[in-house]
Amino acid sequence: MGRLGGWSAVTSVAILAACSPSTPAPAPAAATVPPGWATVSTSTRGVQLTLPPWLIPFDTVNAIFANEQLPPGGSIAVQLRASGPTVDGPAPGQDVAGWLDSYLADPGSGVPVVTAITLPAGPAVRYERIDRAGTHDEWHILAYGITTPRGFAYLVIDGSPDGWRRRAADFEWIARLLRVP
Repeated sequence: MGRLGGWSAVTSVAILAACSPSTPAPAPAAATVPPGWATVSTSTRGVQLTLPPWLIPFDTVNAIFANEQLPPGGSIAVQLRASGPTVDGPAPGQDVAGWLDSYLADPGSGVPVVTAITLPAGPAVRYERIDRAGTHDEWHILAYGITTPRGFAYLVIDGSPDGWRRRAADFEWIARLLRVP
């Protein structure tokens, strides 16, 4: 099974002192939905996300959870969680990258690469790292912490090296197609 359900609030060993975000990049051009992609919303309408056909949503109550179809006898290669304005998120004045680091804490955490960007949903921190690099348990994480007019939202995509290589081209599109209505 994937790691989304296993995230904990364990204090992170990695300190982001050298990874503070820089000035946000200009807003991207309006994203065009690729053919075959479908839009899904949480039942609370807190977040809307357009997903490729290979990423199947299985829970959309307060957040959107999706993953690849589980192969018989196999494990999930890529999974996703998107949450709109909610009680989850940084405390007032807390650094978004620091919050993501704590939220995604793992005993084998790699060193994150953190960049300030602008997404259609709002100014964001792009956070990417590889945990347990070079081992059988290697895991790739890409997260976005987004400041929206309605509050903090986040998107987390994570997966195995094989799943990552096969699907990486779609990940930036997914982030550009996230909306907080």
